[in-house]
Amino acid sequence: KGVFGNGQTFVFTVSPELKTYKWTRKNTNFCNAQMGHISIGGPRCGIWLDEKLRSGMSETCETFDSPPLSKSTDFNCYGVELWGIVVPETISSTSYR
Repeated sequence: KGVFGNGQTFVFTVSPELKTYKWTRKNTNFCNAQMGHISIGGPRCGIWLDEKLRSGMSETCETFDSPPLSKSTDFNCYGVELWGIVVPETISSTSYR
């Protein structure tokens, strides 16, 4: 529960083509996990999912300068896929700031 993430956080879309949106440095609203939702970006969320991961929304997001990532603002989730990339211990985490 709480706010987490760093400047390596990004959002993306695959339709109509693959496009990634990286951190703009305008704010540090990376990820937020609360009892009722999970969100990425802000103050208007690039991605927002309810606590059951069944409903979501996507809006224009200042954190990533991303447009809404879905065809409509509100959407239903049919599956959620989470990815994590682990940095080898030989690389200092300060080199990514």
